[in-house]
Amino acid sequence: MDLNRFTERAQEAVAAAQSIAAAHRHQQIEPEHLFAAIYQQKDGVGRRLIERLEVPGVFVEDLERLLADRPAVTGPGVEPGKI
Repeated sequence: MDLNRFTERAQEAVAAAQSIAAAHRHQQIEPEHLFAAIYQQKDGVGRRLIERLEVPGVFVEDLERLLADRPAVTGPGVEPGKI
């Protein structure tokens, strides 16, 4: 995947998704990590869409639960695979 073909905003979301996965000690980046990263973009269209649907609380709670339920890995040098 060539990240240079992505918009700057999309590149930021992918980098943020990787950070979220690393913070949760997840071995790979999943859609939930990307959803969380997109929602965290303050001026992003994803956040506006969720807020417009009037479900931000439910969305965030469900997303946090999904991330917490994923298996975590531990050990030296563990970080999610780079895209």
